[in-house]
Amino acid sequence: MATRALGLITLNRTSECDVGIGLEPGGKTPKVSRKLFWVSKSQKDLLQWFCQRGEVEPGHVHGKDSPCFTVIFDKDGTPFESSDFTSNDRGYACSDNVVVEPNEARLYHYRIIMKGKEPLDPGGGVKP
Repeated sequence: MATRALGLITLNRTSECDVGIGLEPGGKTPKVSRKLFWVSKSQKDLLQWFCQRGEVEPGHVHGKDSPCFTVIFDKDGTPFESSDFTSNDRGYACSDNVVVEPNEARLYHYRIIMKGKEPLDPGGGVKP
């Protein structure tokens, strides 16, 4: 099972189901460490998003500036039990269980919302 504790991922080594959320230079537009995530239903993967805003916003403090981000699957459905996820006081958010059948041709787009920033719409999918 691919369950993992929130907050224990090394930022420069991530798997297909780990997505870092930071900011483009200038600090107005979010960026992600991977454009597409992939979770496995059979492996019971969970998707984890983590904050990397400190690279561009050195004054960003987890817990004080919470939430860092919210993820909303509101464009073309969600592969998970829930459709929205909000970062915790440590800058992490984790999906719940995958509830759709694997289909690598189907992508699920989601919005990343950060207070005072432009939205970003990356995506991902479900593999066997």
